[in-house]
Amino acid sequence: SATISLDVDATSLYLLRGLCICTAFVLTLMLVNTASRVVLFLQALVLSGLFQATYCSFMVLSGLELGFFVEKYASLGVATGTFVNRNHLAGYLVMCLAAGVGLLILQLKSERSESWRPRLHDFLALMLSPKMRLRIYLAVMVIALVLTRSRMGNIAFFVSLALAGLVLVASSKRVSLKLVSLFVSLLVVDVLILSRWFGLDKLLKRFDRVDIGNLESQGRYWLDYYSWAYHQDFRWVGSGGGSFYGIFPNYQGLQLQGYYEHVHNDYLELLLELGPFALALLAIFLASSLVASIRLQLSRRSRIARAVGFTVAMAIFWALIHSLADFNLQVLANAYTLVALCALVFAVQGMRGDQVRN
Repeated sequence: SATISLDVDATSLYLLRGLCICTAFVLTLMLVNTASRVVLFLQALVLSGLFQATYCSFMVLSGLELGFFVEKYASLGVATGTFVNRNHLAGYLVMCLAAGVGLLILQLKSERSESWRPRLHDFLALMLSPKMRLRIYLAVMVIALVLTRSRMGNIAFFVSLALAGLVLVASSKRVSLKLVSLFVSLLVVDVLILSRWFGLDKLLKRFDRVDIGNLESQGRYWLDYYSWAYHQDFRWVGSGGGSFYGIFPNYQGLQLQGYYEHVHNDYLELLLELGPFALALLAIFLASSLVASIRLQLSRRSRIARAVGFTVAMAIFWALIHSLADFNLQVLANAYTLVALCALVFAVQGMRGDQVRN
């Protein structure tokens, strides 16, 4: 008898995971319903990212090489945190960094002192303020991001930060010097100064190994090539959620050695397993969330609305870019976080004026 999947058990598990992710979206809408809870949500993400960054950096720099409190068997010499794959840690750190930058934007003051004494007072107060601690937390996470040696993860971070920053600046009534200096400090201080001490050169060497003129030498090229042949046999409805690992060996050529549980491309994997209609639904969801985040920044309702709009826009830009070369959306921790952040935009949109202020 025919079924909608060639691997019913894997698809049943896939369905349960999808329902859990939908539940995360609904719970965020229901529970994060005041400004104080929005801030608490973002702070929890930052602390989670800080833990991952501190843990993975210590493991790499000390040479202990423990994963989730067990000895690592893969990705030795690079940061993975409690993840198995360094690219997935990089993706999670980018979303946590987006939440942290959003909190920094929330704390920016619009007024500016004219005389030097108030400016000096403001500077000294800044050095002792929670804002400076948050700034240090972000620096630690950027260092960990570099230590992952994830090429696409780092590219997605810089591009998503730049794109979300441009949207935020463009939505402002006037160009804020403090806002511009914030993004400049993130790029210059964290990347060009701190990251150079923690292996930025090793990350750049990984970029040098990519031969654009000889893509046939890259494993991901052949993975996508044979996956496209797979797609031709399951063009409209796919082979069933979670079934890739069992179906792909029938198409795997000699250029690919070993076992592949996922395609290193979220778009392609969704197309293979669920078909073009599911891919279109994902595109609609992400596009609507991105548009809502931009509208939230343009509305200028409050600083928290603009901070959330920036955070979610940066997270979506990251997902759109990083999904081209990895399978972050197949990892539950990253999928949950991204969906909860998207829900945050709609939660803030639905808040009344008194809820945004409280």
